[in-house]
Amino acid sequence: MNLSNRFLKNSKKWNDKTALIWHNEKITYNFLRNSILTYAKQLQTLGVKKGDRIILAFPNSPDFIACYYAILYTNAIVVPINTWLKSREISSILSSSQAEFGIFDFDLKNEIIDACNDFGKPVKLLCNQKIDGFAEKLAETKKITEDFLETDNYEETAVIFFTPGTTGIMKGVELTHNNLTSNATACVEILAINSETIISGVLPLFHSFGQTVVMNSTMLVGGTIVLLKEYTTPETIESLVKYKINIFAGVPTMYYFMVNHENIKTYDFRELKFMLSGGDSLPIDLAKQVEEIFGVKILEGYGLTETSPVVTFNQTFENRKLGSIGFPIYGVQVKLVDDDGNEVAVGEIGEIIVRGENVMKGYWNNTEATNQVLKNGWLYTGDMAWVDKEGYYYIADRKDDMIIKSGFNIYPKEVETVILQNPKVSEAAVIGVPDKMRGEEPKAYVVLKQNETAFAKEIIEFCRKNLANYKCPKYVEFCETLPKNKQGTILKKLLKSERRSQQILEQQQE
Repeated sequence: MNLSNRFLKNSKKWNDKTALIWHNEKITYNFLRNSILTYAKQLQTLGVKKGDRIILAFPNSPDFIACYYAILYTNAIVVPINTWLKSREISSILSSSQAEFGIFDFDLKNEIIDACNDFGKPVKLLCNQKIDGFAEKLAETKKITEDFLETDNYEETAVIFFTPGTTGIMKGVELTHNNLTSNATACVEILAINSETIISGVLPLFHSFGQTVVMNSTMLVGGTIVLLKEYTTPETIESLVKYKINIFAGVPTMYYFMVNHENIKTYDFRELKFMLSGGDSLPIDLAKQVEEIFGVKILEGYGLTETSPVVTFNQTFENRKLGSIGFPIYGVQVKLVDDDGNEVAVGEIGEIIVRGENVMKGYWNNTEATNQVLKNGWLYTGDMAWVDKEGYYYIADRKDDMIIKSGFNIYPKEVETVILQNPKVSEAAVIGVPDKMRGEEPKAYVVLKQNETAFAKEIIEFCRKNLANYKCPKYVEFCETLPKNKQGTILKKLLKSERRSQQILEQQQE
């Protein structure tokens, strides 16, 4: 069944129950359902048809959730937009998806319109303020019928997540209704989410982690999501207490800031049952701090967008191992293999490959990229891990150069491409360097053209005009040359292994 239809039918059991809490306003399942159907009617009137790609550009809000399920209800495809992206990046997504429609938050108007102009093809846009969003009490009492555009095709594409690839070109991860529903259902079982659950909705819903583990899992069983527009440490901590939240899902960076908040020990978290961590490896020392301060267990898992996203999780409190990403979840198979595809022995490091209902359909209109990672029914993740005798998995490293900052993936090639557009720059290489708060930060090594001069801040500001802020290098080091092999390929391994002066890093932070 279509994911949206499943939600709409289930939601009738919880008509007057609170689905969302948003700025102290309680939104019932009945109100949310009518809002979804109203948005769907608007889309139908606009001319949306089955298979159309619709960009959805909202920060966390009831509008995001209503529009998400409305798009799916019309059998169209959701293309979530990271709200931190700049118009150049959004234009690339428009070009890759060939989207003809878009729904966006008023605050993102300039970036969206600039992106559409760069795209060069007409895109029909709806702003939430122009179609009576939640601020104007959308569909307060109006009863909308829900007997149109039904579908039972479970294997059709529901969402396309566009992520930068290793080459710097956007790749669209196609997830079907079945991918998303099966993964959300598995999360419900593992985490024992039910209609009494109150979960924190601070993870970005445009990201697969927040979309599956928080939104879809909770909505399918009648729980309540406390929505925060974005993460801020004081508001997040206060929401845990004020709304008696049972489950908190976050990334390691959030936990770092929370445990270091000056008043953290003055709060009472007695309603909290457990906490979840994903998006990046959780340092064991940080996990111990979290458990001491909040008085609950923290469970770490592993996943990637291509797997909807959850692959493994520490599934019981009694047998949980700090530092481990746990076991494969229900319906998912995991193997560790060497470069020849042979399974490695217990304790040895191998590449994680995954098989199951959660594995993506493929990359949108990119057969070559799809064939590189989907082989004989298995998804090759590029992540390296080892497994102990009891079956617990542990992340070891990554095969590629991808940087993970605060749970978000950054591909160096995309950043390098932007830096090289600076007329003063001859060569550039970007790597990830360890960061206590955010896991990793991008660092750029830059070779300037002859007789040119530049400052680190100048390069960083140039990046900020063309990239989301989180992708921009925090550090810039100017070099006369970059290490290369005989073929002229930059040897990033040497850059990573070289011991750089701490003085340089301190100068860049000033």
